[in-house]
Amino acid sequence: MPLSFLILISGCITIFGTSSNLIVQGLLNSHKLEPMDNFEILPVALPASLACLLYFLIVVPRLFSHFAKRCQDETQNDSEIQRPENDQKTKADRIVRLQKTKRFVTGLQIQTQMPTPFVEHSLHNIVECINDITLVERMGQQLVPAVPEHRAHLAKELVVDNIWDGTLRDFDVVHIHSDPQVLAQIRELPSEEGVSVLSVEQNFHVARGERELVEVVIDGLCPLHGKSLAYLDSSASYSDVRVLASRPMMLQTPDWNKTERRELVRKYLAKYRGEAGYSLKVGDGLLLDCPSGWSRGQQGSTEFFTVRMLSSGEDAEEDSKGEEYTTTQVVWSGLIFILMIISVSTNTMELLQSALLATFSLTCLGCVTPKQAYQAVNLRTLISIVGAFGLGKALGKTGVAAVMAGGLVAMLGPFGAVGLHTGLFLGTVALGIIFHATAVVILMFPVAATASDSMGLPLHQVLCTVMIGAGCQMLSPVSYQTNMMVYAYGDYSFQDFPRLGVGAVAIIGLVSIPLTIQFID
Repeated sequence: MPLSFLILISGCITIFGTSSNLIVQGLLNSHKLEPMDNFEILPVALPASLACLLYFLIVVPRLFSHFAKRCQDETQNDSEIQRPENDQKTKADRIVRLQKTKRFVTGLQIQTQMPTPFVEHSLHNIVECINDITLVERMGQQLVPAVPEHRAHLAKELVVDNIWDGTLRDFDVVHIHSDPQVLAQIRELPSEEGVSVLSVEQNFHVARGERELVEVVIDGLCPLHGKSLAYLDSSASYSDVRVLASRPMMLQTPDWNKTERRELVRKYLAKYRGEAGYSLKVGDGLLLDCPSGWSRGQQGSTEFFTVRMLSSGEDAEEDSKGEEYTTTQVVWSGLIFILMIISVSTNTMELLQSALLATFSLTCLGCVTPKQAYQAVNLRTLISIVGAFGLGKALGKTGVAAVMAGGLVAMLGPFGAVGLHTGLFLGTVALGIIFHATAVVILMFPVAATASDSMGLPLHQVLCTVMIGAGCQMLSPVSYQTNMMVYAYGDYSFQDFPRLGVGAVAIIGLVSIPLTIQFID
């Protein structure tokens, strides 16, 4: 997350560093106004980026200390479990696995001829930490596992029928809360091991070479939004997709202890098994068992914030071999990228012409196919930008921008340039929570231009504040693509973004506004 935030603000150092800066430059040209130099806002953006980095170095270890604490607690508890002498996995290997703190919930159906101690079952070699097991259902009973020192406490805190005795019996359903690596290994267990994944209403085993394991995060436009997981059975779009595990928003709480973790999982399972079922929400994560190639077809989809293939079958691996890039292609790609940056930064060529020439060159040299180039275009972002252009023009022509700027000047005019810059900065940041940065600057451009005329401030100075504010999309994971990437890969919750982002935005505003007034004319 800190890396994503640094990418956002440091991209403002150059005009061609972010799409929102390029939009501002394009608006200046379309209005026949003086364009900004490529490095004009460097004296503002660079100190703001360094201040943001210093803030992260101080705050992040304290704000996210629960990640290290959780790993330490579970590693200590894991070392207290008696293991078979033939266990070849070292303690270091288990620590690496426990550091992967993103967890999903799934149910496992056990089939065994006689009661088997968990430590002697093949499942134990995969589910290494006893805390990963949150609930065991046995013939209508709900059994909670507990290590000895927590057994009495759990019996008092949780309403359960009994304490799990540590054995696995026929028809037991074991609910685990573990990382995707563990679930991928369980998915590949042969059927004779007697462990099958409980997917919605049925158990199933997968055929190797024909399926792939994919992680997705639900978007608001996804047909699954607001539906229960059972909806997949009746949906034609997902007829051949099975849910292996889920990571709902309610389980993305960062600072829980072991007792709270089990209790939250049990509450989720109660909703999941209820008559209405658990309704999927924006931000919920799912692990899906899909046909080979399904994840490639979903790249750029508006139904999911992110689609990440975790493991693939033999068929998918054979297909991916043809997508491997040669050393020559890598070298050509790097040279073309460097030449494009040099041509733009030295004003030798406009960015649009340079980007089109680079894309044409990459296609001719076989570095990218026309289909891959087309798929790289985010249609959702493109539509939002086009719509924002229309709305921005409407604000200017109808006089709404003048009214908004007049109100802004009336409220903050008595505070001078600092007041106006502060208002524009906060307004841009607030819009960035909902809209893409490119759409935000389009909407703010007529307001900023009118306000600069009313206050007699340089237009570039006012627009610099808008561009810096557009680079502060740090208050929500859905604000920017890099935020969604770290949200998908890390064990972050939605609440983590404003927890870290509010301070970062405040630091950037305190540093950038005085520097903008001082250095930008």
